[in-house]
Amino acid sequence: FQAEDGIRDRSPSRGLGDVYKRQENNCWENALNVNLMSHVYAAKYLLPNMINRNQGYFLQIISAAALLSQIGDAAYSASKSAALSFAESLAINNGHLGIKVSAVCPQYIATPMLGMDKDNFTKNKNLISTQTAARRIIKGLIEERFLIFTDDKTNKLFKKKSENYESWIIGMQKLKQKILDETGKIGSTWPILSHFGPSGASEMSSQHQFHPV
Repeated sequence: FQAEDGIRDRSPSRGLGDVYKRQENNCWENALNVNLMSHVYAAKYLLPNMINRNQGYFLQIISAAALLSQIGDAAYSASKSAALSFAESLAINNGHLGIKVSAVCPQYIATPMLGMDKDNFTKNKNLISTQTAARRIIKGLIEERFLIFTDDKTNKLFKKKSENYESWIIGMQKLKQKILDETGKIGSTWPILSHFGPSGASEMSSQHQFHPV
């Protein structure tokens, strides 16, 4: 383990070299620019006019990784958490000026990011279609909720995390090891989800995150 950057595991027995090569400086810069600064730039441009007319709405599409982390991708998780924190600041500091904010934290949706689209959608109880996600997001907008989920499991896992942070960390460590033991690598979300079959990574995460040590 290299202390100078704090994230790269060079142990040959782990088989994680290719994954953590993505965590170089340019990866962090790109992740922060896309996942955080895009929201900052949008607010910088739009907020003054919204304040002048005493109304405005920011809908920020973030990720469940902002709440639950993404195993194997520190840059993605950190930048998404930062984006959620920025959305909170927008809401806190501008709510009295008529500005509303919703932060969408989607989990598994059948999009090209997971190698899927409407024509090759694979049914899975932990994977929803883009149409279902859109309906749930619109419902959250109508209700003017700050935090909008596309999957009920996200909220349940987030509540368990907040109830016992230490147990959650230990559980995620066990989950990471289980994935390594069964797949030999930590990769993108979709291979993890598909490998564990219909129960998916979310259910497995629920099982392993909160057991007593």
